Amino acid sequence: MKKFASVVLYGCGISLFASSCVQKAEEKKLNVLFIMTDQQRYDMLGCAGNRYVSTPSLDRLAENGVRFEHNYCANPVSMPSRFAMATGRYAGEIGYTNNSTKPDTLRVLPVARESSVGNLFRNAGYQTVYSGYPGFYCGRTHMEEYGFTQNGTDYYEGPADFAENFLAGYNPAQDEPFFLYLSFMNPHDICYGAGFDPRFPDELRPHQIAATQKYIDLRKTLSDEEYRAQIPPVPANVEPNGTYAEMKAIGSGSRDWTEEQWDFYRWMYCRGTTDRTYPGCVGKLRPGRSYDCCLYFRSWRNGTVSWPCF
Repeated sequence: MKKFASVVLYGCGISLFASSCVQKAEEKKLNVLFIMTDQQRYDMLGCAGNRYVSTPSLDRLAENGVRFEHNYCANPVSMPSRFAMATGRYAGEIGYTNNSTKPDTLRVLPVARESSVGNLFRNAGYQTVYSGYPGFYCGRTHMEEYGFTQNGTDYYEGPADFAENFLAGYNPAQDEPFFLYLSFMNPHDICYGAGFDPRFPDELRPHQIAATQKYIDLRKTLSDEEYRAQIPPVPANVEPNGTYAEMKAIGSGSRDWTEEQWDFYRWMYCRGTTDRTYPGCVGKLRPGRSYDCCLYFRSWRNGTVSWPCF
């Protein structure tokens, strides 16, 4: 690694502070490529010793970069966690501890304008671009208030496709430095995807039905021996206890499964937790061009793993 720029992590969340990559005026500014997944466990990576998933691109980044193993998200719920990452502020400061489809813009937007990482970089002369799931408070309608230009509404393959096109057309000698934020929805949607779920197929969205059916069909191509070899062991804390015991069968009741059903669910999660979409994001950084780029990967929930790579 030729050089290492300090990455300042906000105390609540994982916002990248502008001074991390925005250097003195006479120095060249680093580009930033920020890749985020949703609900990818901290240990669902080959470089973490997990043999049940295939993440060669992220493993390569870990080998050539820096991996942080002892850091945590600011909240276990989606929007508060994303808000903290984007602004460096606890969502509780603006009165929210959970998701909200209709947040109070008078509470949210002033903080977004003042503290968001997008505005910090934009004000420092960066082009700030966002592709993927806009899971911030008011993110669907006010992404510009967070300092980002939103590109595309495909939360699944869309960020990878956009990044590949963006990087292919980027000219480091002429274009402004960039902060490119890629927000992937999966493996979040595995929670809709177990074929034993009584909501399948009538009560799921088309893309959820298609994803579930894909794994059901894939399972049929494997022998029992092959299938069993791909199922990770049951987590040590699988059985809830005390006041949390009732949570095992909340919602639709679809989590009150047999051992066979849980096996299939864990198998599907490992199949869905691959980095097949990421090579398009990072591959364009490899061939002979110098991007002076800091690449940062993390998952917002269930732990975080990240690598600044230059």
